[in-house]
Amino acid sequence: MKYLRLGKVIAKLKYFENCIFLLVITVANFWFWQIFSNNFILGVILLVIELGLFILITKKDLKRSYTLALYIFILFLLVFDTILLKSDFDNTLLTTSSTEISILNERHGYLAEGLGNIFTNKYVQHYYKDYSLATGKYLRNIFYTLDPNLYFFRSHPREKAGIDEYEKYSPFVLPFFVIGILFTIIYYRKYKSLIIYSIFATFLTGFISPSYKLGPILMFPFINIILYLGFITSIQKIKLLFKI
Repeated sequence: MKYLRLGKVIAKLKYFENCIFLLVITVANFWFWQIFSNNFILGVILLVIELGLFILITKKDLKRSYTLALYIFILFLLVFDTILLKSDFDNTLLTTSSTEISILNERHGYLAEGLGNIFTNKYVQHYYKDYSLATGKYLRNIFYTLDPNLYFFRSHPREKAGIDEYEKYSPFVLPFFVIGILFTIIYYRKYKSLIIYSIFATFLTGFISPSYKLGPILMFPFINIILYLGFITSIQKIKLLFKI
């Protein structure tokens, strides 16, 4: 019984060390200070989301009811964060300029000639006229969000005109980000909560303007945990290699 209690204490201390390590990764980047200096409430909510995700991927002995409650809580905070950003939604999704209409009409002729009835039927025409521009802009926002250069290289070489880009993470941690991504994909069942969050965050980020000064901040908790996994995995491999 004495050794069992000692084991539990050691496990708790190790878990606490991991929490501290994640915290260090979170605050030791440029993006953290940008977010908190511009919107403190938003930053706190993002940290709570990050903590919730961390618990989901590390606490495997959670009861199913607690896990479900945590999922719902994180989803609620994610949606609430998005609502806080409503003034920074991409208004161009619902508007079209005269230039865009001109380009749309020009493309119509080429597509109709090349695709024939596949393109000229009423269903495709309805989509092309009313939704294709909005869909294209939304997907553009998604691709911005998924571009690693946005986070590590100030979007270089795809800088957006009129937007003051800044380095969110040091490029030196990029290898650990790649390792974390690969680790998450390989052990996707273990980290499915992280993958689910990234899908929801990416979907919602598509509605936020690319010119928003803080960038796709809904991805902030996800990237920090990915970096954490990359660092932890690398440290464990080094320990095994050198038998530390």
